[in-house]
Amino acid sequence: MNFTYLDYFDQFRFMGGTIFAELIFIVHAIPKRKNFGSRSVLGFILCILLSLTYLPLIEYFMAEYAFAVVSTFSFIWWLLASLVTIAYILFCYELTAVHAIYRCIMGLALQQIITVAVRYCIAGIWFPGLPENYPLLYTGITFATYIFFYLLGYHLIAKKMQTSDHLYFLNSRKILWSYVLLILIYSTFSNVTIGIFEWVLAPLSLFEELLGTKTILQYFCIGVILFISIVIFLIQYNVYEISFLRLEAETLKQLQVEKEKQYIFSKENINLMNQKSHDLKHFLQALKMADYSEREKLIEDTNEVVQFYDSIIKTDSEVLNTILTEKSLLCTKYNIKLTCSLSTTKLSELAVVDLYTMLGNAIDNAIECVKEYNELEKRIISVSILERGNVLCIFIDNYFEGTLEYEDGIPLTSKKDNAYHGYGVKSIKMLARKYGGDIRISDINHSFSLQIMIPI
Repeated sequence: MNFTYLDYFDQFRFMGGTIFAELIFIVHAIPKRKNFGSRSVLGFILCILLSLTYLPLIEYFMAEYAFAVVSTFSFIWWLLASLVTIAYILFCYELTAVHAIYRCIMGLALQQIITVAVRYCIAGIWFPGLPENYPLLYTGITFATYIFFYLLGYHLIAKKMQTSDHLYFLNSRKILWSYVLLILIYSTFSNVTIGIFEWVLAPLSLFEELLGTKTILQYFCIGVILFISIVIFLIQYNVYEISFLRLEAETLKQLQVEKEKQYIFSKENINLMNQKSHDLKHFLQALKMADYSEREKLIEDTNEVVQFYDSIIKTDSEVLNTILTEKSLLCTKYNIKLTCSLSTTKLSELAVVDLYTMLGNAIDNAIECVKEYNELEKRIISVSILERGNVLCIFIDNYFEGTLEYEDGIPLTSKKDNAYHGYGVKSIKMLARKYGGDIRISDINHSFSLQIMIPI
């Protein structure tokens, strides 16, 4: 058999269209793997070449086997082709298999909707001779239809699902097999319905009196595919929303715990300050009667008392008060000097748990680093939060001795420099990217600097 342009185009349409449909739900939500450009191009070419092998294979099966065998082969082939597109996403993006299936199944549903519009409505019912008579026009209409539905899917669904940090529950074997079963069921219904449309109803065109029945059944098949695809979208979006609400509830609970901790901190420090105030009176009284050698020791003790008054930090941001007060008290414990500079009113644009996590991880890393130094002048941490144009900038700087090795801009973990473990920094980077920002790390001239930049 001599394959036509339309045969090749249809294979490209399915494989390429499915990949791009899946990317709509991936591209702004999931970080890319290293060498993303070469991975994406090479993977896409291999997927297209794989899809083209369907043509000689289906020709062979149609010549050698009965219709039932051909139908079974076709079903298995398209199921495997769908799984190949998911493998392509895993090859290019950093996510788990179950998370990839969770997002890619929406791409598969979008691809089926577009196929219904292009192949079964436009070319199948409304303009049946369009592909053969006007192939270039059909190609243009196909691309325009894909672009329209891509934009529709992005703005209606994908744009609202650009965060993934609350989908941690997806990392379980039970959920994985549930989604594998969902793909099998969805593929079975879709392929059976499409098979009826293409193979069972086609012979009815030979009987003029059955043309009306054929049209009704065709629209019924289209309706079934659209209904199942829409149900898939509703299930996935509701899973996303429910998990988000669950995370929000956990966040509020955690915030309440942090508020209670801050109250306890404040109460303990008030009692401590009252005690230190009482001690201060005795110190002053003792200074009057002490000789020169004892006076130096009393002055040093008095300075330690006064330092406690600087531990509770007050700003216009309640969550910032919680974080900085907690960390300031910790720094006081380790004789670390923590300085803070705030020059912005945009912190409310960040989710409370995100801001707490980013600053908490960053300051904890800095504390773990500088507390190892014996010299007090090296126990210094600086936190600055300010606006530069339309960018919120958070700087955390601390003294640092040694060298670090980096991978993808993140320090590698080592026993010597365990303060900068990869997990905490990756968490900060992930949250910054959630808001369209990024982080930058440098260690120059005995200074470790973490910069968090977020558009506002």
